[in-house]
Amino acid sequence: MTAMSKTVLATFAFTVLLSGAAPVANPPNTGMADPVALMNAFDKFLKGVPASGSHVLTMPLVALRGITTSR
Repeated sequence: MTAMSKTVLATFAFTVLLSGAAPVANPPNTGMADPVALMNAFDKFLKGVPASGSHVLTMPLVALRGITTSR
């Protein structure tokens, strides 16, 4: 490792340490890849569904952003 490489590496490490960027203590949970969060979100959804009446989920027939390339 050359002296220049060591200097660049040391400068980078020093900058990262002094940046003061604290890790996020409680990051927002989107429910993705977390089965417990998904079940909690679904239970929360069910609480808002009326007990009587039809149990039909209405979904629009449009392209889904992020999944399809059509507009």
